[in-house]
Amino acid sequence: MKPLPSLLRWIQQGEHQKQDFKQTISNAYKIAKTLVAFANTQGGRLLIGVKDNGKISGVNPEEELYMIDYAAKRLCHPSVKYYSFVHRYEDREVLEVVIPESKNKPHYAIDEQSGKPVAFIRVGDQLRMASLTYLRYLKERHRYDKPVRMKFSKIERRLLELLEEQPYTMKQLAKRLNISYRRTRRILLSLLLMDVIQIHHEADQDYYSAKSL
Repeated sequence: MKPLPSLLRWIQQGEHQKQDFKQTISNAYKIAKTLVAFANTQGGRLLIGVKDNGKISGVNPEEELYMIDYAAKRLCHPSVKYYSFVHRYEDREVLEVVIPESKNKPHYAIDEQSGKPVAFIRVGDQLRMASLTYLRYLKERHRYDKPVRMKFSKIERRLLELLEEQPYTMKQLAKRLNISYRRTRRILLSLLLMDVIQIHHEADQDYYSAKSL
């Protein structure tokens, strides 16, 4: 049996953490959110000219690429790097846009309504705003070549004990420890920089757990 072309194999996989379908790009602001979400997470692939159900509708690659380029360079800060390829299937063309995971996180997309920059991440086949704790971690980690080392306070040790039992959200930890959200966030950030806990992105919020030794 002749193997399927790469395009058809990708479409068979459906939309997932690292792949998204777009029939066409009608709004540069919306596509900017997708670009920064891929760049801020694990990277990914956009197939433009493919409907949500996987049917190939085709596009004019030049017109779509203009929108991608405008969004990546003008509406993403810092700008998002991408690579583009054109695939032809029967009499239709599909634009493939590959966004590598960025080494310059976090990236922000300009919000169409407010004009303010907003950071997004990719969770499954959906976009979600990045949490403040995660954004601060991304900014702070670039300052250190090695994980931060410091002594644990009593509260930090208790928080770490809780995370060794099961994952918790920041709000759950604050409640269990009876401390403010701000203090909980500060402790979580320190432990993330110390590389002793890890963050898990879910559809609605972030969870934290201790790293296995």
